[in-house]
Amino acid sequence: NTYRQTIEAAADTVLNKFWQPEHGIMFENILPDGSPDLDSCEGRMLNPGHVLEAMWFLLKYYSSQPESTSHDRVQKISGIIKATLNFGWDKSYGGMFYFMDALGKPHLELQWDMKLWWVHNEAIIACLFAYKMTRDKDFLIWFEKLDEWTWRHFPDPEYGEWFAYLNRRGEPTHMLK
Repeated sequence: NTYRQTIEAAADTVLNKFWQPEHGIMFENILPDGSPDLDSCEGRMLNPGHVLEAMWFLLKYYSSQPESTSHDRVQKISGIIKATLNFGWDKSYGGMFYFMDALGKPHLELQWDMKLWWVHNEAIIACLFAYKMTRDKDFLIWFEKLDEWTWRHFPDPEYGEWFAYLNRRGEPTHMLK
């Protein structure tokens, strides 16, 4: 019972404080009063991979709870996943950005526009969990889009391992795997 209360309290904090529906963004950092700090780079920072990872963790937890107690949470989490996919997807070159600025301003992180393998893995897992829990076909469409982009860009055609870091266009920046 203490375990469930702790998870519910953490979920409540994430879903009702860090998620800011008026901005359609899950912030990494918020002010003590729960509002976003839109005046600082740290306050405006978003990492789509972190959000998607946290959301599928929550979906995994709610998959073991009775639907009568988890339905509203699953719907909210699914909406956050969709918003994050739409916000984090690079509309010019495809793939998920590493970092984003909530207001679209220049980012302090020099690697903000890179494509990292783990961000794509978290996005794919989040889509599969969300589809399993909701049967919303949008998640299958996102899964297919992410899966196709990921498998077209990350694997090394010669050795089969995945490149860890790609530039915005989806090209390896170095040979680290």
